[in-house]
Amino acid sequence: ADPDCPRRGLSDGERGAGVEMQALRSIRLRLTLWYVLLLAVILAAFSTGIYLTLRHNLSANLDDALQNRTTILLEIVQYADGRPTLAGRVPPIDPNAGEHFVRVYDARGAVTFDNSMEAGDVAINTVAVENALAGRAGRGRVDVGDETMRVQIVPISRNGKIDGVL
Repeated sequence: ADPDCPRRGLSDGERGAGVEMQALRSIRLRLTLWYVLLLAVILAAFSTGIYLTLRHNLSANLDDALQNRTTILLEIVQYADGRPTLAGRVPPIDPNAGEHFVRVYDARGAVTFDNSMEAGDVAINTVAVENALAGRAGRGRVDVGDETMRVQIVPISRNGKIDGVL
């Protein structure tokens, strides 16, 4: 008998390797893997899009809230000895005291009002104060402990003259 007879088939040892190779060549398995990969890519793209949109909207809402609060505070600024201040105008008891702070500077850059004690140790950004005294409003970030707060700095003007910074 011829051991290499074409009708004889594969031995048991050779059949195991052939079954694994056939499984990888199966159109069903390949299509399933392609669909899984395609679904994963679509899901990742959709999740990234949702994240970026949500981040943009939340950031825009925070900017709007800062702008609204700044507008309100500019309307209630009072002057003591010719210097702008909010003393007696901003309530001392604030349920959100640790989430925001207000500082007012006079035309020389000296602090006339500061309620940042509740928020923590907030550094003074002298460059931003100087820019606001020159008439340029701005937004930025400041580190407070292990958190970052968003700040808005605007000039305080009266009769067309810049008297300070909020």
